[in-house]
Amino acid sequence: MGGPDRQTGSDAASEGVPGRPGRALIGWMSEDDARRTLAAGQPELAPDPALIEHARAARAAVGRRLPGLDQAKIVQPLPAELGAYAGRLARSEQSAVLLSEGWQIQLVDLRRVCSLQPTIESENAVQRVLGVDAGAIESIAAVTLPESGVNQRTPVQYDDARKTWLLSAANANLRLDGPFAGDVGGRKAVGFFVGVGSSFLQVARHHGRYVLRDGYHRSFGLLARGIHVVPACVRDFGAAELGVSPAMFGPDVYLGERPPLLADFLDDAVAADVTLPIVQKLIVIQALELAPIR
Repeated sequence: MGGPDRQTGSDAASEGVPGRPGRALIGWMSEDDARRTLAAGQPELAPDPALIEHARAARAAVGRRLPGLDQAKIVQPLPAELGAYAGRLARSEQSAVLLSEGWQIQLVDLRRVCSLQPTIESENAVQRVLGVDAGAIESIAAVTLPESGVNQRTPVQYDDARKTWLLSAANANLRLDGPFAGDVGGRKAVGFFVGVGSSFLQVARHHGRYVLRDGYHRSFGLLARGIHVVPACVRDFGAAELGVSPAMFGPDVYLGERPPLLADFLDDAVAADVTLPIVQKLIVIQALELAPIR
């Protein structure tokens, strides 16, 4: 990754543009989107001839690929050594909900799974799998199918003037877990539980093609370490909606003759180093004092 003649949005980061290192599947983007992505959100850089040529070369590389995608035997049953782990997952509240929706825990070869997501934060992805033992399937499962939520410090701020709590984290799984009411020190206390929930690696079969629905950072990090076959939640959606962000690639891309694969994030011919904006999940909890007129 990152050849010496590459001129991408990563250069912009050194000039003070806030962002994180990432990878982008520019070979499947429109030429304009690819140039904007390479320019790291700086419109003045988009007309750069080097970026235009880079985008065109990536699209041409995709066009030279043989049409069709063989995903035969991409999904396999779990090995017996993961039986106890899968059993514990099935008994957990969050896993039980997924399994009741039709998801099954199976082994998946990530190299042949299609990517719906056009970009990924590469640095964060690699860091998340540093502790994985590549030779221990349960160690891999602990990352792809965690038994509990992420233990992550969540910054909390209080605005007294607005009677508002602000909680933020660079993790989309930060969420309200439900309301709270009780007695604290003889006084009534009310509020919400907040936590970072578990996120399972989800592979969906859509119109007969296997695509990744959730777990992009972990998948990239594992592939970068040469770990290809991993435990995941698998479900056949048929032709039903996948329920993913509109920022993802559309069906015309991932159901096409030359779809993007997760492994393509590692291929410099069709992907590039870029700088991605820093995205934070924010929860705002505000108290209002009202005096309604009766």
